Amino acid sequence: RNREAPPISISEAEAFLQEAKGDEDRAVQQLRAKDAWRKGLGKVSIREVAPFYRSEGYSICLEGLTDKQGNPLIYANGIPHGSVDEVVRQVTYTQERAMSQCIRLRRPLKCTTIVNVRNPTFRMPDKVGPATRFTRAMLRPISDACVCMRACKAAIEVNRKYYPWGSRGKTLFVGFPAPVRFTFKLLRPFMSAEQYNSIAFAEIDELPRFIDLSNLPPALGGSAKWDMEEYIRKRASDER
Repeated sequence: RNREAPPISISEAEAFLQEAKGDEDRAVQQLRAKDAWRKGLGKVSIREVAPFYRSEGYSICLEGLTDKQGNPLIYANGIPHGSVDEVVRQVTYTQERAMSQCIRLRRPLKCTTIVNVRNPTFRMPDKVGPATRFTRAMLRPISDACVCMRACKAAIEVNRKYYPWGSRGKTLFVGFPAPVRFTFKLLRPFMSAEQYNSIAFAEIDELPRFIDLSNLPPALGGSAKWDMEEYIRKRASDER
């Protein structure tokens, strides 16, 4: 893999210092760990994440769109598809695009994340009784859910350790049925108190409390002209 990694910006250094509550030694250690991890991960490009953006489960930075405070928007349409490594690379690409937007706008590193939990990728396996005779077909969704949980845990850990400013923004869960609450409770031990407290729940018609309709794509009830294929083409052109 190409070992290219983006340099650490002043904004990022300031964010880590804030996360370390002003402890410079701790912030330096965290930055060094982030730098080593990021170099090991190598270059992450639109070319490798685009197939997942075209699937039914993905996380993407809606570049050019912001919340009412001017913070970039990240849209998680269900649970991202892919292996643990593929999900980590998608999260990395999304966070770095959001960070790039903050730096370009000369804003602190902070974003608002919209999570569509009505997406079918959030579906949990059906319950089975103790006397149920398992078949491969019945075990597969349970196995898939275990892989999904490992990927979710890895994504949360990457955000917590290497992109810690995410918890300073808002995470809006759109639609939150009972089965998803079970998933959410399972993930709570892997979140910091700040991450957990940054979460809010809303329906699509309540999103304008946080984001103007002109900054929401039609899929979220807004009027923003944001197109996935156009975004992929633009990123591919910029990354040549």
